[in-house]
Amino acid sequence: PDAASQLAQTLRARRLLELRRAAGLVLVELTSSEEDPARTAELLTRALGIRHTPVDAPRAWLELERPEVSAAAVLSALLGAAAWDGATKALGPAWWTSADATRRVPVLLEAQFDAPSAAMLLARQLE
Repeated sequence: PDAASQLAQTLRARRLLELRRAAGLVLVELTSSEEDPARTAELLTRALGIRHTPVDAPRAWLELERPEVSAAAVLSALLGAAAWDGATKALGPAWWTSADATRRVPVLLEAQFDAPSAAMLLARQLE
């Protein structure tokens, strides 16, 4: 693969890891407590694919926000990836260089993403 393809693949992997991390933290906030470090470690291990132990749990608790703040990070990551994919499918792989993109991207976003469908997408990802 050429350098551009490798960069694109690396960025997709990074976005996925950030999404998994944010979703893991939401689950920790909603279903775990500081009194149960084993549960926190289990959730982070599942979310990130990296083994966490109860000793690692206090670090996770330092990073927590209110659930609605973390959920917003998850939702924005999901919608950002979906918007990128939608624009790529509708306008082609180099859509950001298209003069037509300035006019079409807002219409594309408005047509594809409304609040109820975004909430459903988030709920499915957190199941």
